[in-house]
Amino acid sequence: MNNLFATLISEVRQDTTFVEPEQLKRAKRLLPLTRLMRAVGDGEHVNSGRHPCHLCNAPGVMFRISRPHDRWVFTCTGNCGKQGDQVDYLKAKFSLSAGEAIRLLHKLVSP
Repeated sequence: MNNLFATLISEVRQDTTFVEPEQLKRAKRLLPLTRLMRAVGDGEHVNSGRHPCHLCNAPGVMFRISRPHDRWVFTCTGNCGKQGDQVDYLKAKFSLSAGEAIRLLHKLVSP
């Protein structure tokens, strides 16, 4: 993890600011899952193919990204079974709570 993300994660873990639903919706629109994954260094997992899941690291486990209903989501069909949107990805990637992941996503799009 690079220093920027380490600093941001430290900040959101100490922050208790409430992110309004409209702010979250805006953040998701401005930073779709594919761009978010590239930003956190997981760009090699962004394409239409399937890959071993880098969240649970089990061999042969499949990780995929799809776009049902005009929004990007990820799915692990193996051990961790994790799936979801940007907030869920940040939770899984950095072991964050939902509130921390929401605040991190908001910070990434709001200077």
